[in-house]
Amino acid sequence: MNAEPPRLFSFRWCYPDGTVADSTHSLLVTFELTPSGTGTRVQLTESGFREVGWEAARLAERYREHRAGWDTFVPRLGGYLARLLSTP
Repeated sequence: MNAEPPRLFSFRWCYPDGTVADSTHSLLVTFELTPSGTGTRVQLTESGFREVGWEAARLAERYREHRAGWDTFVPRLGGYLARLLSTP
């Protein structure tokens, strides 16, 4: 995990078998936060798809799955943070 509070944090997907995630076989997810008006702009980048060595069809499938997942969950971050901040 890498962090540069309050503007950047990143992590690698870990494997359930305990394998240590590194650049040769894991995906890197980075969140960059920048002020925007009265809020914050979130830019998410997930990289490493080609580096893990998947065949083209599996790579394309995984990419589509991850994109759909991020498209579902990233828009929910604002509401989640609002609930966290409103909890006493």
